[in-house]
Amino acid sequence: MIPRPLPGDYADFFAGYVARVPDGDVLAGLADQGRRMAADVRAAGEARGDYAYADNKWSIKRLVLHIADGERMFAYRA
Repeated sequence: MIPRPLPGDYADFFAGYVARVPDGDVLAGLADQGRRMAADVRAAGEARGDYAYADNKWSIKRLVLHIADGERMFAYRA
């Protein structure tokens, strides 16, 4: 199990993100989160990919791409 990082192990900016991670096995949580995200994207379907709830708001496709870009950036930094 990976221990929770201590303050000083990460930039202060990320403290809120670290605090939101539930206690327990972080790798199992990430795997579960990935499965749930994939299921949600599949459930939305290709036809709804361009849906945005209002003008000038991100579509489902854009949101998923943003998440993927963030994951790529954090993986690179790790």
